[in-house]
Amino acid sequence: MEIWTGWLMGISQDERISTLQPYRRSRHPDPTGHVTGQDQLFYSVAMADTSETSPTLQPLCPAHSEVEAVRTCERCGLYVCARCVRASGNCWECVRKYAALVPSSAARARWVALFLRILGVLATGHVLLYLWGILVPGARESTKTLEILGATGTFLNYVSFVVWGVTTVTYLLWLHSVVRQVNAWGRDVGATPTWAVGCWFVPLVNLVKPYRVVRSIVEELGGKPLGASLRLGTWWIAFILSRMLAMQAARMSMRMLHPSLALKVYMVQLVSMICTIVAAFLCIRIVREVQERLEVRRSGL
Repeated sequence: MEIWTGWLMGISQDERISTLQPYRRSRHPDPTGHVTGQDQLFYSVAMADTSETSPTLQPLCPAHSEVEAVRTCERCGLYVCARCVRASGNCWECVRKYAALVPSSAARARWVALFLRILGVLATGHVLLYLWGILVPGARESTKTLEILGATGTFLNYVSFVVWGVTTVTYLLWLHSVVRQVNAWGRDVGATPTWAVGCWFVPLVNLVKPYRVVRSIVEELGGKPLGASLRLGTWWIAFILSRMLAMQAARMSMRMLHPSLALKVYMVQLVSMICTIVAAFLCIRIVREVQERLEVRRSGL
C-alpha cells in the first residue's frame, strides 16, 4: 500500500526502492515450501516494479528466501530458482504432486519376473530335449526317436508360445508404467510411454530403440555404472539372437526332415534356447533393479 501511495504522490524511484528493500529482506517462505497468495502478489509487484534503473528488484525463490528466481513454474506459475527448477520446467512441489499420482508398477514387475522364470524353465526343457537328440547315440537315426522328439518339441513350443505372449504383454505394461513414472519426475528417456511400447512393433526400429529406452531408464535411476552391472548389452544381444534363431528354426519341420539333417535343426534350436535363458535371467535382474529404485524414489515423495 505504501508503495502505491508513494507512487501516486510522486515519490522518486530511489525512494520506492528503499521502501521495497525491507520487504525483500524480510520475506521468508513457508516451512513447507508453499507460497501464499499474498506472497505471490508481493513477488508479482516486485517484478512489475523492476526497471533498468533498479536491477536489484528481482523476485525471490519461495523455497530459498535469499536466492533470486530465474523463471516461473510452467504448471503453477510460482517463481523458482535454479536449484528448484526441474528439467521439465516445473518446480519440485509440482513434480512431487504429479509423480505421486502415477500408479506404482510394483505389481506388474512381480508378474513379469514370474512369467520370465516360467519361460526360462520351458527353455531349459528345450535344451535338455535337444541335447538328448544330439548326444544320445542313434537318436537321430531312429525314426521313432525322431517322432518322439518332434512331438515333445511341438508340445513345448505351443506352451512356450503362450507363455511368451503373456510375458511380452506383461513386460510392455510394466515398461509403460515405468516410463510414465520417470517422465513424471521431469526426466527424458527418449520416448513417451506409448512410443516406448510401440517401438517394439516397428520393423528395424525395434532392433535399437527398445534397448535405448531401457538403457535411458536404467541410467536415469542409477547412472552408467548400474547399466554396466546389469549387462544391458549382453541382455539385448541374447534377446535378438534368440528371436532370430527361433524364426530360423520355425521354418524347419522336425517331422519332415531327413535324419541326417536333424543335427543341424537341434543345434539351431539349442543355441536359440540358451540365448532365451540368458535373456530371461538378465531381464529379471533389470526389472528387479529398476523397480527397487523406483520404489525408493516413490517412498521419498
